[in-house]
Amino acid sequence: SAKNALVYSMILFLLGNIAAFFINPIAFAIAVVFSFLLIFYSAFLYKYKYIGNWVVAAATAFTFIFGSAVVGFSGTVFVFAGAALLINAAREIGKDLADAGADRGFKKSLPMVAPEKAVQVLIALLTTAAIALVYVPYVWFGFGNIYFLALVSIANILLLYNLAVVFRKKYSKISLITKTALLLALAGFFAGIF
Repeated sequence: SAKNALVYSMILFLLGNIAAFFINPIAFAIAVVFSFLLIFYSAFLYKYKYIGNWVVAAATAFTFIFGSAVVGFSGTVFVFAGAALLINAAREIGKDLADAGADRGFKKSLPMVAPEKAVQVLIALLTTAAIALVYVPYVWFGFGNIYFLALVSIANILLLYNLAVVFRKKYSKISLITKTALLLALAGFFAGIF
């Protein structure tokens, strides 16, 4: 029931924030801020998906920064967080293109307030910027190795293919392709550590 779902989510938010409190003040602050952001969006702004896209993307990006708060910050982490923000925003907007028919009358998404071509171009710009960003740690900070470069490059090829899918209006494929690319990129990040 809706009531049980609400109670369950409140318990999870509370437990997550308590756990973050015992990590350190920065981790706790991040947990609290995103708890309020997600609750506020779900309660008041859920009809405006073009705002929600960026809330979800930012929450995903901040997982890098949250993890870094535990072990110490570095420039590399902020670059990866920026890339995660951009590609997840592109994925969320792409999902809105696929869901435009179902959302109509219930929610307002970017494809409902902007021309389709403009939305496609925005996805392309966000994706291209994310692709460029993931190479910055290797070039500027000396992060990674050949395995990092290989896995990230394969992921980026998938993301470029995804842009072709976007411009061909095969919107139902966007989310799966992006998730696959992100898994490969994440494997690349792990490979780059060792």
